[in-house]
Amino acid sequence: MRFSDGIVNDMVTSTGVILAGGEGKRLRRFETIKPLIKVDGEPLILRVLSRMIEHGVRDLVIVVSEGDRLVQRTLLEHADRIPADCRIRYVQQSEKKNSMFGSFLSLGKEVTAPFFLSACDLVFERNPFACFTGDMQDTEGVSALFCADVEVNRHSGGKVKALLDGQTAVQALGKTLKDANAIEAGVYHFSAPAYSAFSSFVAARPEITTFEEALSAYNTVRPIKPVLYAGTHWFDVNTPSTLIRAEMFLRSNRVESSTAVTGTPRLSALKKTVTFSYDKKITFDVHVKSGIIEHLEDYLIIPSENYYSPHHLIVDKNIDALYGEKVHAKLTSLGYHVNKILVDPGEWTKSAAIYLQLANKILNDGLDKKSILISLGGGVIKDLAGFLASTLYRGVGSIHMPTTLLAQCDAAIALKQGVNGEGGKNLLGSYYAPLSVIVDPTVLLTLDERYLRDGLSECLKQAFAQSTEFYDFFSRYDGPLKNLPFLEEVVSRSIALKIPTIEKDFDEEREGLVYQYGHEVGHAVEFLSGYELGHGESVAIGMRVSAELARILGVSDDATATAQFRMMKKFGLDICIPSDIAVDDVVEGLRFNKKFHSGEARFVLVKEIGSLWHDRSMYTVQCSDKAVREAVARSYADTE
Repeated sequence: MRFSDGIVNDMVTSTGVILAGGEGKRLRRFETIKPLIKVDGEPLILRVLSRMIEHGVRDLVIVVSEGDRLVQRTLLEHADRIPADCRIRYVQQSEKKNSMFGSFLSLGKEVTAPFFLSACDLVFERNPFACFTGDMQDTEGVSALFCADVEVNRHSGGKVKALLDGQTAVQALGKTLKDANAIEAGVYHFSAPAYSAFSSFVAARPEITTFEEALSAYNTVRPIKPVLYAGTHWFDVNTPSTLIRAEMFLRSNRVESSTAVTGTPRLSALKKTVTFSYDKKITFDVHVKSGIIEHLEDYLIIPSENYYSPHHLIVDKNIDALYGEKVHAKLTSLGYHVNKILVDPGEWTKSAAIYLQLANKILNDGLDKKSILISLGGGVIKDLAGFLASTLYRGVGSIHMPTTLLAQCDAAIALKQGVNGEGGKNLLGSYYAPLSVIVDPTVLLTLDERYLRDGLSECLKQAFAQSTEFYDFFSRYDGPLKNLPFLEEVVSRSIALKIPTIEKDFDEEREGLVYQYGHEVGHAVEFLSGYELGHGESVAIGMRVSAELARILGVSDDATATAQFRMMKKFGLDICIPSDIAVDDVVEGLRFNKKFHSGEARFVLVKEIGSLWHDRSMYTVQCSDKAVREAVARSYADTE
């Protein structure tokens, strides 16, 4: 049987099972369930499904989580990719055990013919099902795919190790195996008798809780037949790190393929017909006043000309009990029509999916050109509400009431609005000015100290890169973080530094790049941590890497780097990259940064405390891959 891409299926197997019932906890913050996470623009499950179909599978069984309809809906949206003679059945996962194992046990008697089995989160350069040849359909055991290429496996994300005896037998397998020479790749073939025997074997052993344990135990009774996947890349997309590796590999393959086919085109420049030019002054007011939230009804927050329009207060559920109910009550008591919208706290709320959901809700609830979106919360809420305001009706009013130190000093005092994309932070966004920003330092006293440190990181960034006076202020302070006069001073100084810089360099191409210091690696680390690290915590690590890079390149000296390290540690910031984030993954993550182009990363670097390196109007340093790797590698160990 031959198919259009040249792959030959010399087996009679036409049934395939995809296990898509897992929770994907390590990737749960990326907007959607794991089967629907996109790699190179394509949902993971569609990639696996397509590989089965191109190998001749026409009867497909997909095990999904209980109550899940998203997988089916997504595949319906891609119906053009599925041949008319394909049949797809959906089985809801009934077992509560480990994700993949529970999905497998839920199959029951849904399949009676020989079948391929695959996890839903695998990406292969070569079709993995083509590795299974016809002699495997008669085996009484189970055939499993293994990769013995050490270099490929190092980047694959695969965790289940195996000791193979050539291509004939599996001597042992398990995640803790020491003398391994291969990685089990998550693709299998079962004959009908093998599936029956394997299911009975597992059912009789309730102590088995994972698919890995089941395979290992079964192998001692009925040997598993190894099938080798060799010579090409593959990825088990279980972590943010592997997601980035798979994404970058597929992108580079696509670009190389396109370039090889088309070459570099020779094009003629278009002659202009007319030039459009428009200059509009952008202004917004920042009000810093301790206790203003408690007395909001005494001030004109919403302009009089917007009185009769419907407005929307966007607040996260944690902040609602502290301030959301109070702010909503005070505004409505003045006669304003304000609709309160609650969203989940956390970075994963700042996503394209939530943005679209809220946009439709706001439009349905009522909106006009004089409507105002009011954000009450941290930087996530401000960015989300600001992006909504900039896009709904091509722009409506917005007012920000930041409740975290990070938002009061940085996020809210900016024109940048946006949400995260599947590849990283702030990939979708706009520059848009609010009507005003209301800053109440008093609310910071209710924050956990971790979040105060998280926000303080961005203020230290200004001290390192912009102001020796600010640095000296931090050097002199020796009190607690939860000190209102201290926090008032930090907020006031930070805003006083930021506003003139934005006015001078609106697009952050020169002096304004001071606010990108530490963000190159910071964004990558934040993403790779699955957003377990806060934004400021990640930026602190990013500043550590940037300081290391600056002294490697000779941009600054050891004393400048040491001064930054000591100051961050003084205020309780961890400046070491977590050990579970690899150097390669950080370097790959930099490719998603907007300052990455022409094959190299560009960094904003501190020359000396209070000053960025720059050459005339150039404020970024083009850095070789070797230098970046060295700086990243240095940043795992403590500095003292």
